[in-house]
Amino acid sequence: MRGFLLGSLHDFARTTNLHTLATTENLTSLVVSLAHYQEEGAKLVPEIYLCAGIEKLVRLIPNHEFISLGRTNDAASAIALALKKGAPLAVDGWCIFVDICAPNFRYGVFRGSINPLALNIEKSVMSAPIEDCPVVRIIQVAAGSIEVRNAHGLSHTIVFSDRGEEDVAPRANFDEFVDAMCGRAPADVRDPLVSYFANVLGRGLHESHGALMVVARTDKIPSFLNDGIALDPMIRFSDLVRQARGEIDAQEAEQKLLANAALLKGMIRSDGITVFSELGNLLGYNCFIKSSRAAENVSGGARTRAYNSLVEKVGRGLTAVFSRSQDGMTKFAKG
Repeated sequence: MRGFLLGSLHDFARTTNLHTLATTENLTSLVVSLAHYQEEGAKLVPEIYLCAGIEKLVRLIPNHEFISLGRTNDAASAIALALKKGAPLAVDGWCIFVDICAPNFRYGVFRGSINPLALNIEKSVMSAPIEDCPVVRIIQVAAGSIEVRNAHGLSHTIVFSDRGEEDVAPRANFDEFVDAMCGRAPADVRDPLVSYFANVLGRGLHESHGALMVVARTDKIPSFLNDGIALDPMIRFSDLVRQARGEIDAQEAEQKLLANAALLKGMIRSDGITVFSELGNLLGYNCFIKSSRAAENVSGGARTRAYNSLVEKVGRGLTAVFSRSQDGMTKFAKG
């Protein structure tokens, strides 16, 4: 297996321009470590950036902060120490960095803005690369599946199973679902609303054991979703986003967005289906659907049967359906 990984990462390593840090051997060791990473029995999913200078990197990130945890003369040691010392800290928006700080290698943690509407670190850093500060991002996208990506858009997913790379947490599935959630949101808040949901749901899905989410055509939970919790009142995220971007009560709205993010992540960790509308409103959670006869005849567990039954309702009460399994495989359908 290690020989296969070395071969598959060799060409990627040559594209990084971090030849003393992001070597084939170092990338391979990091990928293997992250596949099922735990500390004291707790599962951890740190987001790691290898770069040529953290000071240059954070210029792209609004309201940033970074803290150095140590230095060493050896790149492999720096990566190992960064993971050991930094992984328990890399939560709630904090990420790990390892950089070339000649003549040493430095490691630590950094974060971006805590504003719930701010671009996340990945989009801030990877969408506008600095020529003299190459960067590589490494993260577990699903159990046993690691994505490595450079600032020029080249990415590679390593899958420690018999699944294909295209089956593991495809970005397109998640991005299309978030777009569907905001499909009829007012134009003046749509972009920040998409950013908010991408941040919150992205983190929530990493913390969950699988999830089912749907977008309803109206602001009412469809009658075929039963035994669920209908929120009263529904959470109107577009209104909160507009308020947070204004000059009156903006701080209060930001606090509500942060508080509601915690609620939303809890809902998608719950059993059943979480329901949104095309306006970006959260309607309810813990909903269920009776399996159709066709879905009953499909192999798989309860979530697979529920997903297939929901897909039959696309165009008939639902606009979109998204499923993520416990092992990170995603499915998406829209009408």
